[in-house]
Amino acid sequence: MPGAELPAPHPGRVDHVLGLDGPVRGRDAGDPPVLLGHPGDQHILQDLPAQLADPHSFARRLANILAVRKRYSIATSVQLDVPTVSNKAMLVMVHQLSDAEQVTVLNFSSAPIHGSVISEALVPGSVLVDMFTDEEIGEVDDLHSFAVELEPHQGRSLLVLCPGDHPVASHSHNSNRPSVRG
Repeated sequence: MPGAELPAPHPGRVDHVLGLDGPVRGRDAGDPPVLLGHPGDQHILQDLPAQLADPHSFARRLANILAVRKRYSIATSVQLDVPTVSNKAMLVMVHQLSDAEQVTVLNFSSAPIHGSVISEALVPGSVLVDMFTDEEIGEVDDLHSFAVELEPHQGRSLLVLCPGDHPVASHSHNSNRPSVRG
């Protein structure tokens, strides 16, 4: 927004809390403000309490992401694969949790994308569960793949629950970790 004046940051505002109210290295004072979140997302300009009350705000969405990250111990997971994708705007990461796999799928473009996630780390017959809603959304097929659709700038975090014997038993790094299966 060229020429738009932003209110001065103050304690309690997200830009102050995140340390965005001071000078940013590599940016000139006359540059337009950098907003975090979805491009054009004006929720970042709200006070933090207002953002946390708004389910569509940057702070609320970030809080939800951090809650899922903590609930499933994603920060201490082991990355198994970063598979090749057919769309350059898509990033897929496959992680090993304590007794399940986790797949992160991100769309970095401003257009919807449709694609497939293919990874030998995925066990055919595994159920895919949305980690934010606990809803079953699909299954890994015999080619170690599943289809995915993402809206612009959307990301999904999927829990992959294998049927029967799980290959996690052979991973020594998981022996002291709690189960993510509830």
